[in-house]
Amino acid sequence: MNALLGSTGQSHNYNTAIGHSAGYDITTGNRNFFGGFQAGYNNTTGSFNSFGGYQAGLSNTTGSNNIVIGNGPDASSATVSNEITLGNTSITAFRIPGLNISAASNSFTINGWTITESGGSLYFATGGTNKMKLDASGNLDVVGNVNSNATIT
Repeated sequence: MNALLGSTGQSHNYNTAIGHSAGYDITTGNRNFFGGFQAGYNNTTGSFNSFGGYQAGLSNTTGSNNIVIGNGPDASSATVSNEITLGNTSITAFRIPGLNISAASNSFTINGWTITESGGSLYFATGGTNKMKLDASGNLDVVGNVNSNATIT
C-alpha cells in the first residue's frame, strides 16, 4: 500500500508522500514518510525514514531510520542511518522548555548548569559564574571553595 503521487516507484511498500515531488525517486525503500516539497526526493532504497518540511532529507539516497525536520535540512550524508536532524545550518540554538534544556554552538545548559567550550577547555557554570574548568589534558580547576559536603560555593 502506498500514497505516492508522481513517484517512479517500483517495489516499495507502505510509504506516504505528501507534497510536490516528495519521495520522487523511491524504488525499493519501505515504510517512509515524506511530507513537504521535495521531501526525500532522492531517497531510493532508504527505509523507515521520516522527512518533514521543505526539501527535508532531499539528499538522502540509501540512509534508513532517520528523522529530518525543518526548512531544507539534510542528514550528515546521503547514506547515514539512525540519525535525527532538526533544522538546517541556519539554526544556532536548540531548546526543550519543558525539560529546561538548551544548546548553542559552543554551550549546553541543563537545569541551570551551563557547559561552555572555549580555547580547548570546558567551563562549568551556574548562576552565570564559572565553577570549574576542565582542560584538554584532563586537569580540573575548581573556582571558589569546596565545603565539607563537596559542594562548590
